[in-house]
Amino acid sequence: MSANPPRLAIKKSKSSHGSQDRYPSVALLDGWKNQPTPSPLLTSASASRSDSDSMVQPGGFGSDNEERNVEEPSTSTNGISMVKVAHRNLTPVVLSKKQQRGGDKKWSLKHLPGVGTSEKFTSVLVPLAKVKVAASAHPWMPLSVEEVQELVNTVFPDEEFTVEDDDVWCGLISYRLSNWRNGFATHAQEAVQHLINAELGNDKDLDIAQLIEDYITPHGSPHATTPYMWREWSLDPDTGKITKRGRLQNRLVLYALAHAHFIEFDEIPDPSKLRPEEWPCGALVLAIQAHAFTFWTSGEFVKPSGPASHFSSENYSDTYSVKTLPTGQEVRMRVPRASLLFRAARALTAEQWADIYNDIKLTLECLGNRRRRRRSRSVSSAPSSDIIDDPTVQELVFESDNSDGDEA
Repeated sequence: MSANPPRLAIKKSKSSHGSQDRYPSVALLDGWKNQPTPSPLLTSASASRSDSDSMVQPGGFGSDNEERNVEEPSTSTNGISMVKVAHRNLTPVVLSKKQQRGGDKKWSLKHLPGVGTSEKFTSVLVPLAKVKVAASAHPWMPLSVEEVQELVNTVFPDEEFTVEDDDVWCGLISYRLSNWRNGFATHAQEAVQHLINAELGNDKDLDIAQLIEDYITPHGSPHATTPYMWREWSLDPDTGKITKRGRLQNRLVLYALAHAHFIEFDEIPDPSKLRPEEWPCGALVLAIQAHAFTFWTSGEFVKPSGPASHFSSENYSDTYSVKTLPTGQEVRMRVPRASLLFRAARALTAEQWADIYNDIKLTLECLGNRRRRRRSRSVSSAPSSDIIDDPTVQELVFESDNSDGDEA
């Protein structure tokens, strides 16, 4: 991957109507000059008006002193009567999404326009979309129409595909991104199961419920964090001293990140060649949120049924409410969930990202299971200026041991 990839630019679609006539000129038709011009059928009444029913008179337009037969046409009933033209307001036909899909319930690759589009959509466009969201400050938000159009223009520069809201492009990318996010939950669950199996290998009498509690119980003051947030974390039972290093680098988190996102890369990028906005902070947030520890709090795996157990934006993205400030201004109050973790991820240094990438690379090399497709990189988006964070939510602050240089 290049250190400075070309910027993606939205390519404006050209008009489908050129400056040339849609049909050839009559003068170019074969034998046009030899074709006799048919004479119109005239009634006696219309024939009598043929010379007078025109604003163009011999010598110029009719004057005020001349006959007013143009303004006062004959009321004779002889001849063919005029056909009354009725104007009706026609409502344009709007097809439903199901009709646009030919009766299918969901979009599929066969609905994509053009020839051979589906292959590049799957192998190039979808990976680009995932990398774009992976670097975004809002990994739970769908891509906008403009962002999808930008990707389509990048992948299909010689085409003039137009993206519209909820069309086949937006629909298919939404499906793929949903599956991609769900992958974090699947692999996070695998990671916890591997942890339990490894601990049981060392201690057959292991208290699994206690193990889970140890991982998710916050410690420290004034800024408490959980052991799950660190690569190394230990508590001295005698002195109560906590030793920790490697914030946001727990092996369970990086396992999910490696398997859900990086496993399809052709080559793990060199983090030293990436700009800070290209670091996959959004993907790291998803990997942290998908820890799945709560399924084992009883000591056995129990996954609750219903929407509350889903790894979804409803349960893990920021929530909003309308709040009136003392000045009378109404603003959107955000209860940060994903964004709280994003700020912590964005505060990681280049050296810390180098450790993360190195761990991911070793994980995938050891597994030898590298289903990878090359991906591009993208920039993250900024939150709206009319949104304020809930002041009651405590910021995540990581204070690590100074001995390893892993400063908060």
